[in-house]
Amino acid sequence: MAETIKPLLDLTTGIERKHITVDGKVYPIRNLGEFSLMDQHRMIHDARAMNGIDAGGDEGVSDEEYQKAVDGMNRTFELVVIGSDELKGILLDSQKLEVIHAFFDQAGALTRGLKAMRGKGKVSRSRRVSKDSTAEARKTG
Repeated sequence: MAETIKPLLDLTTGIERKHITVDGKVYPIRNLGEFSLMDQHRMIHDARAMNGIDAGGDEGVSDEEYQKAVDGMNRTFELVVIGSDELKGILLDSQKLEVIHAFFDQAGALTRGLKAMRGKGKVSRSRRVSKDSTAEARKTG
């Protein structure tokens, strides 16, 4: 009688994605597993910058620091959302942050690290955004 050998690791390559809906159109959100370790590292770094600005407001934040946080937000948004080019001109920065927060919440492993940092008072998840580069660009453009 042949014995069935169980694999040490059983991997699947099928990808199930969550999505967001904007004006009735569906945009898939990538899963954490689709990113390289370097991309994950960059997203965590960018999230820290975004949350630091979000938590502290404008006081003591230079324009350069704020711009770095906005650039990080845009970089993370482009990585996370499939079809982000189409959404760049539609969504406000605060809406992009909502998408990024939703991604981190569904990503689980990445969020645990951020939540641990929040518990130590290093990172806040305030949803207040005091400056909005997209809205400013619309006014001037």
